[in-house]
Amino acid sequence: VRLVGSEMCIRDRKRCLKMTKKEKLLKVLTELSGKKGIKMTDKLESLGLDSLAMITMIINIEEAFEVELDEKDMNPYNFETVKDVLNMVNKY
Repeated sequence: VRLVGSEMCIRDRKRCLKMTKKEKLLKVLTELSGKKGIKMTDKLESLGLDSLAMITMIINIEEAFEVELDEKDMNPYNFETVKDVLNMVNKY
């Protein structure tokens, strides 16, 4: 069973509440890419995230962080590295 976004938080609510934004983001990206050991400097392209996966990532971020992103923050072309995504998440 593959869980993403809010589903992983529902299953493990206590742990999810204690996770930092960075940990949550890395969990979302690990679930989406299937890669472990993701670093902040990793390029999203190197994680195998194509344009469709980038849209899925944005949706999963909204669910995992229980936020609604501003339209300007939803452009997948604004994200080159994992750190870029974390910087956007930290705005919320």
